[in-house]
Amino acid sequence: MHVAHKSWVTVKKDLFLSIFVGLILPIILSLVFPKIILIWLAWLVIGFLRLVYALFNWLLDAWLVTNQGVLGVRWDGFFNRKTKRLEYKSIEGVEHEVDNFWATIFSYGTILIQQPGGEVRIRYIHRPKLLASKIAAHRVKFIEQQKWQDEETLKDILSGMIQRQVKEKGEK
Repeated sequence: MHVAHKSWVTVKKDLFLSIFVGLILPIILSLVFPKIILIWLAWLVIGFLRLVYALFNWLLDAWLVTNQGVLGVRWDGFFNRKTKRLEYKSIEGVEHEVDNFWATIFSYGTILIQQPGGEVRIRYIHRPKLLASKIAAHRVKFIEQQKWQDEETLKDILSGMIQRQVKEKGEK
């Protein structure tokens, strides 16, 4: 199994605001205005919670590449989680795009998964070429395994039919 996350670049603004406005600013203000330390402590706690929330939001949004398909997990707060499953039997192809200079430098891009009903885009994914190759490799293994299982099922059906025919012909 392979786990892929969005690039850290997608959360840099939230991290910067959480660290600067939520942590550094109240520490500086508490040194300048020490008489209202409770306000600065409350601000600091809220800033820390905001930082933890931003990190959880980034960390818990993930795409899991398994032997059965691709599972997308989206975390929208502490009590709201959404999932999306793409099975290999419905995937027709996988591509990746790296669109610009910064995407190349920070190694993020878009994965395009073609399905009969359209395509699924996974944006800002970290190391998109690696994820696309993992999905393609798992898909090939899945299709080969499915083909093998289909052949075995067909053999079982045919051998059962032949056994019934032999019994019926042998009894007459």
